Amino acid sequence: DKLDLPKAGLSSAELALHLNNKTDEETSKELKKILDKCETISYAPNTTPQGLHNDVDRSKELIKKIGKLL
Repeated sequence: DKLDLPKAGLSSAELALHLNNKTDEETSKELKKILDKCETISYAPNTTPQGLHNDVDRSKELIKKIGKLL
């Protein structure tokens, strides 16, 4: 909503591109890393429950940080 992007059909690359102009480099890199990991897991799940929990926690923090920047 804050970026005025369509919800359907939005790729991770498009999201990263739009956020790249509105966030700092570290946040952009972290977002790209998490999105890449999500795509990888969706096709070849190879992680532990603890690893998934850690990724969810990192994602929550990143979402809060991006929300404050927008």
